[in-house]
Amino acid sequence: MLPAAGWKTGYARRTRPVRVLQVVAGMDLGGAETWLMSVLKAIDRERFELDFLTHKESPGHFDAAIRQLGSSILSGPDLAQPWFYPSRFSRLMRECGPYDVVHSHCHHFSGLVLRGAAQAGVPVRIAHSHSDTRRIDTAAHAARQVYLALGRRFIRQYATRGLAVSQAAAPSLFGDNWQTDPRISVLYCGVSPEQFQPTNFDRAAARSRLGIPPDARVFGHIGRFAEPKNHGFLIDVFQAIAAAEPKAWFVLAGDGPLRGQIEAAVARAGIARNTILLGMRSDVPDILRGLIDVLLLPSLWEGLPIVLIESQAAHVPCLYSEAVTAEVEEIPGLLRRLPLSQPAPQWARAAVEMACVPFDLAINKRLNGTRFDVQVCTRRLEEIYLGLSGVNQ
Repeated sequence: MLPAAGWKTGYARRTRPVRVLQVVAGMDLGGAETWLMSVLKAIDRERFELDFLTHKESPGHFDAAIRQLGSSILSGPDLAQPWFYPSRFSRLMRECGPYDVVHSHCHHFSGLVLRGAAQAGVPVRIAHSHSDTRRIDTAAHAARQVYLALGRRFIRQYATRGLAVSQAAAPSLFGDNWQTDPRISVLYCGVSPEQFQPTNFDRAAARSRLGIPPDARVFGHIGRFAEPKNHGFLIDVFQAIAAAEPKAWFVLAGDGPLRGQIEAAVARAGIARNTILLGMRSDVPDILRGLIDVLLLPSLWEGLPIVLIESQAAHVPCLYSEAVTAEVEEIPGLLRRLPLSQPAPQWARAAVEMACVPFDLAINKRLNGTRFDVQVCTRRLEEIYLGLSGVNQ
């Protein structure tokens, strides 16, 4: 087996790249998907060949960019018949392989993915936990409990390595005693800090295009319109902010199944006039640098929200819930946690305080070279792929 240092420490050049298949639901705008795109751009593509297997019929947001970078997109087996999934996945691997690594980002469904990969003889099989779902898993109905137990069992049996985006996300897939298993470790997701560096970005012009006054205090949220993000409480906080801060405006970037409910809640709160729903956006750096004074993230559960890493890279303060792990904090003074047991007016007061006290730019700390730099986490991922696969030693 190759020591974990691979290409960078003088080992002989391999005769072919390590072939890695990333298995996802779809390559749309989301935290894990955005991170995978950053990894694809940062990884040494002469030595690692990354392909993607997706499980959606319609094209994903990143599909064209993936192909432009020389990677392929495979269509995964039908999810409607999960009992046939492993055998069909195995057949697909034999037809499109050989792959040295199957890296699954499908949470508990990764168990079925990795079982199929094992049947196909793929030597390295990685389950990756991107969320802390224990809160909803324990409340699941009986049939889902059976599915979750089966997924965890298959992961234990067929995964040769387990990764988690945080210590909080690890127990969901790997159990409370995950730290005793040498196969399992935390790999923090990273961003490209250069995208968030200070520029001559014209904030006034960016706001003017949306009809936001130049002296407005803009409170924002970036995330999928879905249950974990807790938009109902967020709108209550926005309403309380509006009552306390006459210059307040609100920006919501994202989309999802709860969009209609969120639009209705904005109208009921009486803040529709100064609330802008931006929809799905791929220009998060510009939104953070050009629009938002304080980001709010009152999530019910998360793994390691990429947007909190992005907000630190952009030096945008964020108020977030204690349901989110504090592991995300890297730059002192930018982030503040509050329990969800605190009422909306208390959250509003804290958000307004953060907007009125600008972050001390004299700290001047950046994410370059930290655990949240995509170059750092990609190098570690390369070491994991090399150290486990032993391809062409």
